[in-house]
Amino acid sequence: PVTELRSMSDVDILIRKEDREKSDKILKDLGYKGNFTNCEVWDYRKKISYLEIHTSMVSDEIKQGIDYNKYFSNPWEHAVLTSKNTYKLEEEYHLIFLLVHMAKHFSECGCGIRMFLDIEFYLKKYSQILDWDYIWRELKNLELVAFTEIVFTLCNRWFHSEIPIEPFDLEEDFYEKITENVLLGGIFGFELSNYKLGMVRHDLNKSNSYFKSSFKICKRLIFPPYEELIKQEQYSKIKNKKYLILFAWIYRLLYILITRGKQGFSYLFDILFGKNKIEEQNETMNKLGL
Repeated sequence: PVTELRSMSDVDILIRKEDREKSDKILKDLGYKGNFTNCEVWDYRKKISYLEIHTSMVSDEIKQGIDYNKYFSNPWEHAVLTSKNTYKLEEEYHLIFLLVHMAKHFSECGCGIRMFLDIEFYLKKYSQILDWDYIWRELKNLELVAFTEIVFTLCNRWFHSEIPIEPFDLEEDFYEKITENVLLGGIFGFELSNYKLGMVRHDLNKSNSYFKSSFKICKRLIFPPYEELIKQEQYSKIKNKKYLILFAWIYRLLYILITRGKQGFSYLFDILFGKNKIEEQNETMNKLGL
């Protein structure tokens, strides 16, 4: 509850799609520079301030066959006005989002302890007023019941939380492993993870070839397609000049080598030769119901 103790790397703001151009103009007038790497999320920086302006609550693939983006495509129908120009989500909808967001982190790069604490405090405050029949029905449609039961059971075991299910015994090896991963993952779960491995794992489900998937991700990291490249501020000058993309790629490669050096090579090496890590991640994901 003490804001100063709640460290964060950015501020996320959800806006309506039709307000995208307005918000872009406002932020640029305030001195922010944009880096538009995703059509749903536009990033802005000004000195140490970093904003992510979203028009969608979920834009990443978590489980094949489930369109989470579509499920969260109407957040304004679940928003309640709290003060001028400020909304909060309905409690049930918000809890479902927190769980989906946790699942997304697990599927990409792991999950830190703070996200579990968010669930603990959320349950502590709202558990008695939540419509659990609605929540479990929605989670079933999202194929996240098993995952949610594990999250609740871990909260009960770690924090002695009062949870809306009967806690169950987890395999001791799995419990020890997930506890270690979460505690070592810091706040967000990034500390020990190469999150691009999650991209390889998702692509692997489609190609069935680790080499093809890892090479595809590395290629996209170093030589992103023109449409993706021009969304980034430093390459905006080649907009409508596709013939300059080769020079942009050379600049990008040199920039990576100079600014990241061995770390950049290590990052790519982990992707190309991380098959064992992928298999380990898949085992954990399966046990988490993901």
